Amino acid sequence: MSDSSPAVQELVTRWNGFLKKIEARYYEVLQQTEAPLDNVIANLQYDTIIIHNICNGLKNQTVTQLSEKADQAGSKFEKEMRAAGASSGLVYQERGKTHVLKNWMDVDYLKFENKLFARAARKILENVKSHIDEKKLHRCTQCAADLKINVFSFMAVNIKCESCGSVNTYQPDDRVRALEHYVIVPLAEECAFEEKLKDYPSNVPRAATELAKEWRTDRALRRLEALMAVADSKGTLLISGTGDVISPTDGVVGIGSGGNYAIAAARGLLQYSDLEAEDVVKASLKIAADIDIYTNTNIVVEVLECST
Repeated sequence: MSDSSPAVQELVTRWNGFLKKIEARYYEVLQQTEAPLDNVIANLQYDTIIIHNICNGLKNQTVTQLSEKADQAGSKFEKEMRAAGASSGLVYQERGKTHVLKNWMDVDYLKFENKLFARAARKILENVKSHIDEKKLHRCTQCAADLKINVFSFMAVNIKCESCGSVNTYQPDDRVRALEHYVIVPLAEECAFEEKLKDYPSNVPRAATELAKEWRTDRALRRLEALMAVADSKGTLLISGTGDVISPTDGVVGIGSGGNYAIAAARGLLQYSDLEAEDVVKASLKIAADIDIYTNTNIVVEVLECST
């Protein structure tokens, strides 16, 4: 038999149909959660703990279980293909569709989760704004003079009274503290870079430069000390809140507590092994996870075709 035989082609058609059903089931589960999630977000107060719990369960129901189902069916499909006389090349090609589907579900679910947390962040921000009086007067504990206080400060601050010189300690409202973790980070992740790409489509370096400029000069964003890794098919960039846009000569970047460990491992693997880029990423992140207690082995890799 050959790859063009009716039996082999029927198996390929059946396999493609099965993968389509996996994709359809993925969308179906997410669609079924829309109304319940709307209700959850409408009743949020000042944290997203319940959203975290829901996302963990939802990911297990979609990405994890559907990926396992695809793997199990893939093993059976491979045996049937070989029994039908399909070549190894065709078998590997069709099995490769499983990996493509699994990677797509991983990435798509991350996007879904990102948007969900951003929606929750807007609700929490709305709650905080409705309960915080920005015009409320704060007075010195010694002379009762007005104190100039930023009520949206995330940390306790010591303020010297301009009238009597005494030092007053201001403790921010717990609801304001919630903004730092539950609002700023999700909203930044949702729209910061995407918005700049809309302004400069197909020009990642220009978008990165404009984002860094805004990050550095904006009164609110410049206080957010963070790094952002950006990559497309043409290159890799590292953007910082201080206004730096760094293009590494070897194309390797890493952020987070285990970033430096991962970078060192990746550079070593690139220099002394013949691993493909995807395998280098996975291996270096696993090495970083073994060293850094804040880095885990839940690794998702998105592969871009290089244009150079």
